[in-house]
Amino acid sequence: MAIEIIELQKRIYRNIKKKALSFEVSASKDLKLYRQNQTKFSKMPFKVATSGTLLKAVGNSDLIYLGDFHTFDQNSRNLERVMRHLTNQKKNLILGLEMVDAEHQDYLDAFLSSNITELEFLESIEYHDSWRFPWNHYKDLFKEARKQEIPIYGLNSKGTLEERDKFAAEKIQALMSENQDSKMLILFGELHILSNKLPKKVQKLLKDSNIKKSHTIIHQNLDHVYWKLKDAKIKSSIVKFSNSEFSIQSSPPWIKYESMVYWYENLIDDPDFDIHEYIMETGSKTFSSSTVDQFHTLCHEIYKSLNLRPHIKDKIENFTLYDHRKIDFIQRQIDKIKDKKSSTLYQKLLTTSKLFKIPFTSSYYCPLYSINRLSYLAGAHLYFSSLIDPNEFDQCLISGSREKKFLAILNLNISCYISSKIINPHRKCDHYRNLIKKRDHYKKTKSSEYKAYQVATELLDETTSVDQIFKNCSLSLYWKVGSLIGHLLGDILFDKLHERNPDKVVTYIRDHIFISNMGELKWETTKNHLLPTKAFKMRKKRFF
Repeated sequence: MAIEIIELQKRIYRNIKKKALSFEVSASKDLKLYRQNQTKFSKMPFKVATSGTLLKAVGNSDLIYLGDFHTFDQNSRNLERVMRHLTNQKKNLILGLEMVDAEHQDYLDAFLSSNITELEFLESIEYHDSWRFPWNHYKDLFKEARKQEIPIYGLNSKGTLEERDKFAAEKIQALMSENQDSKMLILFGELHILSNKLPKKVQKLLKDSNIKKSHTIIHQNLDHVYWKLKDAKIKSSIVKFSNSEFSIQSSPPWIKYESMVYWYENLIDDPDFDIHEYIMETGSKTFSSSTVDQFHTLCHEIYKSLNLRPHIKDKIENFTLYDHRKIDFIQRQIDKIKDKKSSTLYQKLLTTSKLFKIPFTSSYYCPLYSINRLSYLAGAHLYFSSLIDPNEFDQCLISGSREKKFLAILNLNISCYISSKIINPHRKCDHYRNLIKKRDHYKKTKSSEYKAYQVATELLDETTSVDQIFKNCSLSLYWKVGSLIGHLLGDILFDKLHERNPDKVVTYIRDHIFISNMGELKWETTKNHLLPTKAFKMRKKRFF
């Protein structure tokens, strides 16, 4: 079973990477050489490392380079994680970003000082022409830097890749000379931060200036490293090439190439591209005929990987997808729901941009498209297709017992999460220790989120029965708790697919998760099979 899943992932990887790189037919000679250099480097020997080892190296370094795959937001999120770690340790910190030209430093300072608005900043630095990659990928960095009063410096310039490296190196050397008590965290293109590129130039300039500074280089999601770990059946999100060079493997490589395909197909040559769309967070990643085909393919591939029942196969063809462009239509469908509790639930899902099936139909709403969302939604489609009565789930939410309501939603979320993990095994969710921490935080802050985390932890602690705990509760609470526990259980179940007796796990998934008759659902059965020991309480979400 594990081998079949890996083969599926390799097919997806090859297809998406081939499509992504096909857009680079006019790539410069420099770019091709830089790519070849990265491929050669990524094949170097490495050792598995821990987040503690990486963060210790970061804490002991004066310069920290993180590689950026510009169309992929996960890279900038990892920079945020490193930045928060350093600020929590009370380190003096400055940021250097390739995405802003150094000549626009005055506008950058004005924005961080709140003297100009976000829109004024983006227009002043000519973001549309100078960078063009999604602003949403980076704006949280600016928000956090403003909050922590961390200076940011633009490092970009015009010219060839080599000329831009030279300029950035000189800028970094000057900044380190002026801020010798500070660490500098640098987000730069992944091809530039190879040890023989930008970091080497910086070290030479610092040495010539008699300034001694140590550095750590952090690559992200290197293809060859991912498959080498996969083939060796090693579960690790961090590897070490040397004491000063690491790679964070927080996502499968095909996810980043998917983001590259989307950028080329929808943004780079779009004459109507507008940064306002990113500020308002609308107009992104919409469905097309190729998206529908991709969803259809994902459904079939996950169906085969999990060896689901034959009758599901024919039902897979029956679906309709809608995105945010059809929000008025979706709203009308929700208005038709006669049951008030169900109507309130789906109204909340719509307004909070969640994925869902429109009740009593085979139509799905997915506000924004990505391979993660499509694979998650594919799990939902397979779950609903597994039911002998396609309306049983919707009817259960209206008239089912409290336990049946919860279990229907729980199994839906387990199905969705397992499916998305098959396509992206690096997806992360909250585990028991995370739920406890958030529950206590929300209780302290008197947040409306507290109730869901309280209920989830009580169910996992077996201190309260399902029937008792959901008395007089809204369907929204059922949905939230079902999502929290469903993702946790789905994560545990996915790991079991890669341990001993995977066929036994597949049988359990087919007979107890993608279930034909909801009357067979029992919380005790699920809990006893997936949480047989207290070991699950020691698990927590990975840092990277």
